[in-house]
Amino acid sequence: MTLTLAPTAPLDRPVETARDRVGSFLGISAARSGNEPYLDGLRAVAVLSVLVYHCLGVAVAHGELRILGFDVGFIFARAYLGVDLFFVLSGFLLARPWFVARQRGTPGPSLRQFWRRRLLRIVPAYYLCFFLVLAIFGFLDETPEQMLTGTTGLINIGAHLLFLHGYVPIAYSDFNFNSFPWWTLTIEMTWYAVLPVLVVAFLGRRWWLSLVLFGAASIGWIWLWSTSMDSVISAAVKHSDPTTLLWSGLNSDFDSWFTGMFVNSLPAFLLTFGLGVVLARVQVNGTSGRFIGSFVWSTIALAAVCAGLVELAWLSRDPAEQVYYRPAFGLLIAIGVYVVAFGHPALRRPFEWLPLRLIGWVSFGIYLIHEPLIHIENRGHWFDSWGPFSTLLGLASVTLAISTALAVLSWLFVERPFLVRQPDAGSWPPRVKRAAVAASLAVVAVGCYVVGTWPSASDRAWTTLNAGMREQGAEPLLSYVPKVDLGVRDSGPMTIAAAVPRQRIDSELAWFIASCRRVDSPGPVYTLSTAGLYVTASAFGCADERSAERVIDETRQHSDLFGQERRIVGVSDAAVVRSLPFPGQPNRVQIRYRSGYSIVTIDVQAENFMMSERNALDLWYFATKTYPISDPG
Repeated sequence: MTLTLAPTAPLDRPVETARDRVGSFLGISAARSGNEPYLDGLRAVAVLSVLVYHCLGVAVAHGELRILGFDVGFIFARAYLGVDLFFVLSGFLLARPWFVARQRGTPGPSLRQFWRRRLLRIVPAYYLCFFLVLAIFGFLDETPEQMLTGTTGLINIGAHLLFLHGYVPIAYSDFNFNSFPWWTLTIEMTWYAVLPVLVVAFLGRRWWLSLVLFGAASIGWIWLWSTSMDSVISAAVKHSDPTTLLWSGLNSDFDSWFTGMFVNSLPAFLLTFGLGVVLARVQVNGTSGRFIGSFVWSTIALAAVCAGLVELAWLSRDPAEQVYYRPAFGLLIAIGVYVVAFGHPALRRPFEWLPLRLIGWVSFGIYLIHEPLIHIENRGHWFDSWGPFSTLLGLASVTLAISTALAVLSWLFVERPFLVRQPDAGSWPPRVKRAAVAASLAVVAVGCYVVGTWPSASDRAWTTLNAGMREQGAEPLLSYVPKVDLGVRDSGPMTIAAAVPRQRIDSELAWFIASCRRVDSPGPVYTLSTAGLYVTASAFGCADERSAERVIDETRQHSDLFGQERRIVGVSDAAVVRSLPFPGQPNRVQIRYRSGYSIVTIDVQAENFMMSERNALDLWYFATKTYPISDPG
């Protein structure tokens, strides 16, 4: 999210030096950042940090990142703070026109022009990337078809196109393309909406009080949603229909998801944006270099900032506590920007390096496309045989090269036509250019949507299979779960005789079901087997209620004997919940209950117990919808 171009001169201003020929090719003059070319370098640092952070997830799967015997992974794991750097720069650059107008005694910037400029900067590139990824992921069967079609698809796609996906549950959690960093665009667009109002608080002499209030709002908001909203969340879960919860995106992991969504919203970052606004005030008022004008003091200050960032990265190693350190990270990042921007000129020269500025010029496009590229590269197992450091370096380098090339094309043919102020001699007028690009985007969007939602061969086969099962009166449990992308290779109905040899259900279940003696109609066993997740849902019919109840009794006795019984909040006491830490299956959860004469078993094996419980509970909601639980009490 290179959040702003902050042009202080027209984009078509003649290039002044040969050093900026690359900028001339891109249609960006040397003065695009005014007399502050280092800002492009800072944008580059921000987007490179985010890119490295997203590559880290692939690298750590190959081992720990160690240097001289020390695990340094915690440092790379805080590279997501590039987002905070973007937010500081956004507050810094976008607030300056208000301070300049105040200093000159002129009216503030036109709100219409401000919002129009922001929309033209963000919308074309984002829409192009959004539909392109939708098409590619739909073609690769990475996004379940049911998340793109019908009412659910309308909500998902509409929320993204309106930049509301950070506030819409199903769009934020399930449809966000494997949690790509696009969630920050909701925050950024909200900031654009409120900036003209909030910047007024910093125009007067008591600006420091406004900054304190911004900090209190951020810290209070984070604390509130991290510690004190459990009762509200529990009430929402208790009084909501399970089907509604799941289809709206509020799954069984509702508490942590709901907390995460609101912690990652604008109020939590008010201090970060406010610090950027203060930097703008300091610069316009001409007091910027008062304290750190010399090279020595500038270097010492920057070294202190870096040391503080490393120290905070060490202290925030606990994932549950990281959110509390976000305001402190924002403060240090803002101080670092202050030192670079207003300190000795020697500190700015590294950020004015032309290749770094090139990355900064197209950083918005890189930000949008880099994580889908990482996902595709990882899906292709490009770096499976590499070590952790080599994987991190290789994946980051390849991703940066491809995403930069795509970002340059996006800038030249999609973004720039909307931002050029005056036409070149003999060229088409700006309105014609914009209309042509908008029409092209619309055609691309329609084409990508068709490709992304067109049922694949496996989807069509699975639809036919589901229809056949429903004609027989059987309801395939997993067909309801939006998160599960079903395919005929790993999913389908099986008799118990076929299921046991294929190890789709454990032999203990086969023994209990056999104790029914008379099985009216062995129900379907539906399975899903993907990387990190293994699911089985089955429903078997017994001859009578007594036989079915005996299966539950024997399951409970077996669980008591081996100490396997446990609880999952939200599952009825009439069901048996067990942990099955068998050899080779350490993270396995099973739920079994009786529905009339039927025995329903939900079995989930995942990478960890939390994921096992979450998926088991999601499936439980729909299982009880199709097979209502029979409570012997």
